Amino acid sequence: MLRFHYLSEGGETLSYQSWVAAKAAEAAAVKADIKKLTDEDLNSITTHGSYGQTLNVHATAERNYPVQKAGSLLSLPSAYNSDAELASHQIYIPFDTDEIWRRGKRNGGRWTEWAKITVSPAELTAAVESSVPSGAVMHFATQSAPTGWLKADGSAVSRTQYPALFVAIGTTFGVGDGRATFNLPDLRGKFVRGWDGGRNIDPGRAFGSAQADEIKTHKHRYRRGHITNTADWETFEWRRGNGAVYDGDGRFDDTGDVVYTDTVGGTETRPRNIALLACIKYRGCGMNTSTGPWIRISSATLGYQWLEQIQE
Repeated sequence: MLRFHYLSEGGETLSYQSWVAAKAAEAAAVKADIKKLTDEDLNSITTHGSYGQTLNVHATAERNYPVQKAGSLLSLPSAYNSDAELASHQIYIPFDTDEIWRRGKRNGGRWTEWAKITVSPAELTAAVESSVPSGAVMHFATQSAPTGWLKADGSAVSRTQYPALFVAIGTTFGVGDGRATFNLPDLRGKFVRGWDGGRNIDPGRAFGSAQADEIKTHKHRYRRGHITNTADWETFEWRRGNGAVYDGDGRFDDTGDVVYTDTVGGTETRPRNIALLACIKYRGCGMNTSTGPWIRISSATLGYQWLEQIQE
């Protein structure tokens, strides 16, 4: 017959039966410390300690529970005052989720609103989507638009299907059919320039307007003189004021002569660049915060709370 022995925290060797009995006693002691809640209002819990609510029906908003679920309550004193009558923090953990809720009060004042200090994957996704407002433009190293984004390709899209985006940009980039649709900006093959907005670097420019390519007005200098290398002749096309082509004497000697360089370059003027996909955000917190469903997400780790409008 095999016998199992366990080493206690004090270094003593215990039999398996003795170890089980010790653990059962510890569990019983912990359970005895948990005070049972029935229909109490959580605002009335002023003594710090552990509490347990076993019935969903008692966990109501009227009794100041964060959710209508049975669970465990931990009431904590202030870090500056351990007086049992000055409990200043409450933590509630529903029995069937990974949620953790907290609230607090100072110097015997009113309790704050419950704030969830854990974030589910779905809530995290919603928060990330909401962190970028509708109408924002970004470039992506993919050939398809990510979730919540549309290709900025000038397409006409539904005003009702993309209400937050329509509120944000309206008909700035096109009225669509004038009734049910509106146009997205078309950024295909274009660089984005900051709107002048009255600075007069790009004067008279309307917001959202397109602009053709152009070279700034300038001049090229050349030195007049005798050309001895006939290969250089191919660099210029010489015309006299009367339109006659250079006659081959190899000199710039008349004030009426006009010199042209050979044609070089491509079909446009551009800097070095890389082609990425420009997209516009259609789902997010939006620019208009007056309507729509809301979700509260809190983070103890990040140390702040935010309230965002979720647009589907």
